[in-house]
Amino acid sequence: NINNNEGKELFKKRQKYYQIIISLLEELQEERLDIHKSINDNDYNDDELFHFEFFSWYIEPSPNRTEQDIVEFDSKYLEDFLKNISETDISKKELLVTYYAKNNRYIDAAIVCKELTDELKGITLIERSAYLSR
Repeated sequence: NINNNEGKELFKKRQKYYQIIISLLEELQEERLDIHKSINDNDYNDDELFHFEFFSWYIEPSPNRTEQDIVEFDSKYLEDFLKNISETDISKKELLVTYYAKNNRYIDAAIVCKELTDELKGITLIERSAYLSR
């Protein structure tokens, strides 16, 4: 049974290790090596916290990748990550739509598109139709 302070300290220690790993992955990416394979084949494959840290870093602006590239990862944690970030940043729902479409989950993609049309204020009828017809 870990108290809150101990849990926070363990979390901080893990985050330090994750930042080291992410720095190494960034170097791999600069060398144009396959970062997707590195993530999918690592010892952290079952570590949800690591994946969330990695994905948070990955969607940050970079000359080596685009935000949309994140949907290329084959991670059991990616959907939850995308749902989580799209709750606080409506612009990230586009990533969730892309993820669903890439995985042939068109009904889920349509539901998110519908949510987008309901949540976006001030969009035109044409823009609304474009979201709904994706």
